[in-house]
Amino acid sequence: MLPECRHILPSGYKCTALALRGKYYCYFHTRLHTLAAKPALAPDEPLKLPSSKIAAPSSLPSSRYSMPSATPGSNPAVLASISMDSRSLRRMSNANMMSSQ
Repeated sequence: MLPECRHILPSGYKCTALALRGKYYCYFHTRLHTLAAKPALAPDEPLKLPSSKIAAPSSLPSSRYSMPSATPGSNPAVLASISMDSRSLRRMSNANMMSSQ
């Protein structure tokens, strides 16, 4: 008989996945219980955030990150989807206004 995961789900049911060899839990729940077992930070200990080394916008090549221009006839599929989106938003806005009255 293969061992099943021993984790109890929030609904009260037991996880029915197979347990990892030599472990009590499946892959997902082994990771979950390992993370939960780590000690919490002391109240006076500051959080350790990852460094945020983000390039300044002026140092990025503008052609790589700019949006392509949409000129008539350039890409009919893109232009059609934009017009469909704007019509949908208009319809949703009108429906919201009618329901709130």
